[in-house]
Amino acid sequence: VEDDYDGEYRHDIVPISPLQTLGAESVIYVGTFSKTLSPTLRLGYLVIPTGLCRAFSEAKRLTDRHAPMLEQDVLGDLLTSGAYERHVRSIRRKNAERRQVLLQALADRLGPRVTVAGADTGLHVVAWMHGIAAGRETAIIAAARAAGIGLYPVSPLYDPSGPRPETAGFIMGYAGLDAEAVRRGVAVLARILAEHR
Repeated sequence: VEDDYDGEYRHDIVPISPLQTLGAESVIYVGTFSKTLSPTLRLGYLVIPTGLCRAFSEAKRLTDRHAPMLEQDVLGDLLTSGAYERHVRSIRRKNAERRQVLLQALADRLGPRVTVAGADTGLHVVAWMHGIAAGRETAIIAAARAAGIGLYPVSPLYDPSGPRPETAGFIMGYAGLDAEAVRRGVAVLARILAEHR
């Protein structure tokens, strides 16, 4: 099974070919339209080996009797007309610009005090704040939220019994923001971090 979640958003890297292209009869390819159209659409897709079509059709029939027909019809029209691909190219370009603004703002405001991870794919980055203990994440997030900044801790993503960096880390999304909001948010974050050193 190959899950291509966020596959539309690869930045500065050449995407590898899907496993499905190497063995179409032995790989189930899973995708979604939630990141390119809307998470409320609730439509995804499978590319399955021919030999599994009957089994998957029956499983779908038994588990999902109320798929949204209107949305599927509209999506089908978007796909066949080429409008979906044009839309994806447009939002990919816009999100790449937003990502670049975020990376530049972090570099300008925090310099070597921040290490950014995960910037090559997706619609968010992880920012590790050097010199700030992981235990300070909660207080920093509370201050950021009070200032209107959406910031999320990395701590819940770690297995509590395993190791994690001792440095505070934050998940920072950028897809729903314009360039000025990103710059303003990073400036506010830099001020908050200075207060929590």
